[in-house]
Amino acid sequence: MAPASAGALDPLERLASHTGARRSELLGLKWPQLDLAAARLSITARRTRVGYQMIERAGTKTAAGARVIDLDPLTVEVLRTWRKAQAAVRQAWGVA
Repeated sequence: MAPASAGALDPLERLASHTGARRSELLGLKWPQLDLAAARLSITARRTRVGYQMIERAGTKTAAGARVIDLDPLTVEVLRTWRKAQAAVRQAWGVA
């Protein structure tokens, strides 16, 4: 696997390949759903496209879809690196 800084989508690709989460679930993820200290990801929402509009929906496709997924150490590290990079970009841009 390439280093976390190799591409902007590396964290998303890693989550997709290592968690079994659906595309809509991954697109609906927000940082509060990731507990990096406990290495867990909570699937609680989804985001889908209808025409040219993105729709956020609370809940999952099925009742069984709401779940907690354990993350492996490398995925946690990739996500930590991504979060730090994201924070640096936000700080560089300032209040927008």
